[in-house]
Amino acid sequence: MRLRLLLLFPFLTLLLSTCQPALEPGPRLSFVSNARYNTGNRVVSSPGDTLTTKIYARAADDDSPLQRVRILVKYQPRKEPIVYPNAYNPLTDPLATPEAEFVYMDSVLSPQSAKEFSFQHTFGIRTTSGQETWTYEATDANTTPRTASKSFRLTMRNLDSALTYHRYTIRLQSPRNYDSRRFLYALAGLAFPKFSAFRNPAIQGLIDFVYVPNSDGTISLASPTDAALKIPWATKRATELGSTKLTETEFSATDTPAKLLGRFTEAVAFPTRTRTGALVKGQVIAFRTAGAEPKPGLLLVQDIVTTPFPALVVQIRIAK
Repeated sequence: MRLRLLLLFPFLTLLLSTCQPALEPGPRLSFVSNARYNTGNRVVSSPGDTLTTKIYARAADDDSPLQRVRILVKYQPRKEPIVYPNAYNPLTDPLATPEAEFVYMDSVLSPQSAKEFSFQHTFGIRTTSGQETWTYEATDANTTPRTASKSFRLTMRNLDSALTYHRYTIRLQSPRNYDSRRFLYALAGLAFPKFSAFRNPAIQGLIDFVYVPNSDGTISLASPTDAALKIPWATKRATELGSTKLTETEFSATDTPAKLLGRFTEAVAFPTRTRTGALVKGQVIAFRTAGAEPKPGLLLVQDIVTTPFPALVVQIRIAK
């Protein structure tokens, strides 16, 4: 009996092998690991902090070169701040329903980079409490395209979540290259690079401020509707801007939605209504976002950075 089983075993192995579908290799995608790059899930305690990750993708063979690379992000429960009801239950409240995933980058590769591809991605994490899942995809040009993906989840715990207004500090960068984060969605506290904002209408409809470098070396902030910017978007938010003489102490004392609206009402329009003019450290700008539910807010110029690359560090207070 034992001999019969031994003789039968190779035939069973052969039968199972022939029944199992062939494994398609497909492209390879990996996170590059070192002390600088994020490669896995983590909890972050600094709202708006900057993280960097790097991906490396390689085609399975010469007949199926890489064709497309995408970065997707999903914010849970949503990217905007929440005004929590007194009896809020995160397990049953509709606010716990996650937002749809949206495309942060979608790039078609040139033939020169179709065999292998690497990309370093530096981004600002959320300023509101919640989670964000970043997914990186590489798709090849096989007859039936094959996709490899990697992802990680970041969790932000903002101790200011119970406030009726949202406050945060964020850095906006000079547009020296395509991945400089110069486009700001004020309510959520998210800054986007050009490769995201110029290719995704969903992101274009969120932008309230654009970093503008002036010819004399100064910096301004402008609404996307500013005529001099010549931004070719179908949907542009008309952010209202106002000049104030508020001090940093008065800025800090503006701590309710009603006070924020009052500061905006008292503000004086700039000569060019869609941009601030040259900014100086300590200056306070009043604004009101566009959309179905306009939000008043204040912006304090915390610092103007000149080295190694120009940047603008601002504090934002905006009604939820």
